[in-house]
Amino acid sequence: MMCEQQGRRSWEAAIILSERRDKRAIESMKRMLTSKHPVLGQIVAEALAAYGNDHFDALLEALPNSTYLTQITIVSGLERIHDQRAVAPLIAFLQAGHNSILTYTTIRTLGALGDQRAVDLIRTFVNHDDAHIAKHARMALQQLEAASKNLEE
Repeated sequence: MMCEQQGRRSWEAAIILSERRDKRAIESMKRMLTSKHPVLGQIVAEALAAYGNDHFDALLEALPNSTYLTQITIVSGLERIHDQRAVAPLIAFLQAGHNSILTYTTIRTLGALGDQRAVDLIRTFVNHDDAHIAKHARMALQQLEAASKNLEE
């Protein structure tokens, strides 16, 4: 049902499968990350992120090919997983340019990951015309500065 991508019935099936954490559904769920049905993609991205690092690679692989709403969910999921392997792909993703919500969500995630490789890129957003992007860039830089101080101690 989920793979048929027929509106409400598909996302209801995805919700049920994600709540049950049935491993038999994982491969189908991974394929749904790039579904053109945005709610379905979001549900699946949230569910796979809940497994932690188990499906990290699938989330990263789907990121550039997902719908906008699914991309936001994937980026937020990568923040919760907190795996440093996401830093370089997220930097590249941020450099590709996206709408404001996806931009500041990616900046927020990079700040939370605490990797200094993101500092120079995030600095370019501090004076952005969009107040939300500028605010998240400043907050991310504060997090990165704190992470850097923690490493020094």
